[in-house]
Amino acid sequence: SFNEKSNQSLKDVASLAAMTGLRRADLIGLTWNEIGTNAIRRVAEKMSRGKRRLVVMPIIPALHDLLNELRTRQRKEGVETVLVTSHGTPWTGNGLSGGFGTAVRDANIHHVDHDGEKHWKHLHDIRGTFATRLMTAPGLNLTDKEIGIIMGWAPEKVSEIRTHYVDDTAI
Repeated sequence: SFNEKSNQSLKDVASLAAMTGLRRADLIGLTWNEIGTNAIRRVAEKMSRGKRRLVVMPIIPALHDLLNELRTRQRKEGVETVLVTSHGTPWTGNGLSGGFGTAVRDANIHHVDHDGEKHWKHLHDIRGTFATRLMTAPGLNLTDKEIGIIMGWAPEKVSEIRTHYVDDTAI
């Protein structure tokens, strides 16, 4: 139900989400002026424990390459967001959620819980996967505070996720 340009726009969103762990609002609001030479610096849209947290995302080589590719996307005049729709306009939250949901269903991307019930995957699932990758990457050994800075989360939230999702086997 999507054309090639629409599919590419959604792939761009998923790719940036997988490399940054940014929330939906921060993905669609991210502008080129928030991207430095070595890091992305953005004040998170969502409040965590009563504050908006500064997200500082190091730009690793793979992210650098993705950002260079995203710079080549056609944009309408004056559009400064990193991610754009197939029409060259900024994404809206509802537009992205709807498009992503349709693509997930078309591709039949889901998980089955212990009761055998099917659950569709969501954009925020990519964020959680990114967090667990930060926790389990060999040799990275980031603290909860360091991951919190990258993710825009309170260290206590990182600790809860580490306790719930990451065990000795995963590491």
